[in-house]
Amino acid sequence: MKERGYPPSPPPKALPSYCSDLKMTDPSVLKNYLNTYMYVWLHTRQCFWFFPKRLDERWVAGYVWSFGEWVWKQFEIKWIDSFY
Repeated sequence: MKERGYPPSPPPKALPSYCSDLKMTDPSVLKNYLNTYMYVWLHTRQCFWFFPKRLDERWVAGYVWSFGEWVWKQFEIKWIDSFY
């Protein structure tokens, strides 16, 4: 289910460098990033701009920037390797 409130604009143009200091160790940290832009690296080596809207103990859902548009996605928090 899509949430209302698309991100207000495209994500920043600059892509952050991978930072091992921001490893996902505590999923509750993500609540501080709801409705904000964040860059995510997954354990699968995928990386993307993300605008999280919903969070529970296992899942995070929101908008992923993909080919010039925001697309609704959800995935398990344990898939996140690092974020910025």
